[in-house]
Amino acid sequence: MERNGLDVLLDRWLNDPAFRDGLGSDPESAIRASGIDLSAEEWDALRAAKYDLSDGALAERVNKPRLRL
Repeated sequence: MERNGLDVLLDRWLNDPAFRDGLGSDPESAIRASGIDLSAEEWDALRAAKYDLSDGALAERVNKPRLRL
């Protein structure tokens, strides 16, 4: 099964400290240099992401209960 670009990006982010550092300073350049193929929608999502959240703020967002309709 072929992995999508975000799966590959996440795997690199989790396992490659140099790539993770590159994402912190210049996400677009780091992704392009890595050769990860992202769709236009994936690029839009990454450009809209907030990279300056602290670990605590990120954990709060992730753990925030969601309403189900």
